[in-house]
Amino acid sequence: VKFVSQIAKLMRRIFDSASENNISINDEISFLKSYLKLEHRRLNNKFQYIIKSTERIDNFYIPTFMIQVFVENSIWHGISKKEENGSLITVIFYDDKEHILCEITDNGIGRKKADETLKDKPNKRKTHGIDVVNQRISLINKNLTKTQIQLEIIDGIKKDKSSPSGTKVILRFPKRLHKNI
Repeated sequence: VKFVSQIAKLMRRIFDSASENNISINDEISFLKSYLKLEHRRLNNKFQYIIKSTERIDNFYIPTFMIQVFVENSIWHGISKKEENGSLITVIFYDDKEHILCEITDNGIGRKKADETLKDKPNKRKTHGIDVVNQRISLINKNLTKTQIQLEIIDGIKKDKSSPSGTKVILRFPKRLHKNI
C-alpha cells in the first residue's frame, strides 16, 4: 500500500509539472528524490544515491523533465545491468557564475557495455530520452541569445585502468532562465 501510494504521489507531481515549462531547482530535487526512492526499492536497495545543491540556488529554474531522463538511464542501463551491489548515483546542482550546472554521475556498466547488452535482446525497444532532451535543448536555445543550455556526456569513467565504467552527464543552464521561459 505504501509503495502504491508513493507511485501515486510521483504521478501527481508529473501531472502537475506537465503544463509548466520550467521547475525550480528545489522542486526538481524533491521530484528526483521521490523517483529515486521508488527505483531504489524496486531494485531491492541495489544502489545508493546522493542529491544535493552546493549553493543557494533555489530561486533558479530549469526546464522540466530534463534531469530525470539521465537519472533513469543511469538506473536502467547502467546500474540494473551491474551484477554486484554497491552502485552509486549522484546528482549535484551548483553555480559556476554563468550557469547553474547539474552533474549526474553513476558507476554503472557504462554506455558502451549497456549498448552491447541490448544487442542480444530480440525485442529491444529503442530509447528516445536523450533524443527528446536534445530536441528540447535546441528549441529552448533558439529563444536564448547569449548563454545557452549545454549538454555534455562523458563515457567510461574509470574505476581502474582496465575496466571503464560509469557515465557522467553535465547539463549547463543559463542563470537567467525563469519560471515563464
